[in-house]
Amino acid sequence: MQLIHSDNIPVENRWGVNSYVALRWYWQWLAFSMLALVLYLPVLGNTFLCDDHLVLLKTGVQQQLNVDGFFRPLSDLTLWLTYRLFGLNPLPYYLFQIFLHALNAVMLLQYCCKMMLRKQAGDHKSALIALLAGILFLVYPFHNEAVVWILGRGSLMAGSFAIAAMLALASSWKPSAKIAVIAGCYFIGMAAYETIIILPLMVTVQMMVMRAPVKQVINLLAALVISFALHAWLRIAVSGVFLGGYGEGFFQEAGAN
Repeated sequence: MQLIHSDNIPVENRWGVNSYVALRWYWQWLAFSMLALVLYLPVLGNTFLCDDHLVLLKTGVQQQLNVDGFFRPLSDLTLWLTYRLFGLNPLPYYLFQIFLHALNAVMLLQYCCKMMLRKQAGDHKSALIALLAGILFLVYPFHNEAVVWILGRGSLMAGSFAIAAMLALASSWKPSAKIAVIAGCYFIGMAAYETIIILPLMVTVQMMVMRAPVKQVINLLAALVISFALHAWLRIAVSGVFLGGYGEGFFQEAGAN
């Protein structure tokens, strides 16, 4: 994740927008993390909420990584590791989610830059829009639940891999490298939270916008189908079911409505 660097900052760059957008991604992450810490400062003193206690008991104390038919091993593993390192101190759990949320915002900024600056590198308005997109993603209130609820880290991580996949799609890598990275992000992201299931649709729309060759679209979708099939097989092999009680209840309620 690296943008084009330039020593000639445009005159209209009054607030240093181009300078910030041209920074290495880890400096952007540091700046966004500081902003996120200020934004979520009231959360840092919170304790665990709702079913955080039950899941931490099962993943941390009882070391069960397949809680009640839920197949989210990536989320469970991070909870287990955090528990092994810090016990039941809530602060590290919240810091992990705040920093991850900031990283997601940075990746979105980078993605917007790559898409918008494809036509005109160094354009001030495009850089400003990309920066605003990252900031709005960071401060948007609807994203609070995934940050302030410990179990919300699953959706945060799924979002990370989804944005990373879209960032890889917008990169200048070889098609084979893009396919491998995107399919890998899809497989791993499904192990965090199921919301990433719509990634093939997002990829298809983006490739249509980029006017990618039909063969590349077909190859990438085929790789995503294989990734989904492997995930489904692993989920059933470990959990014994594909949806579980929560998923079945959700679809039954949706059908009833």
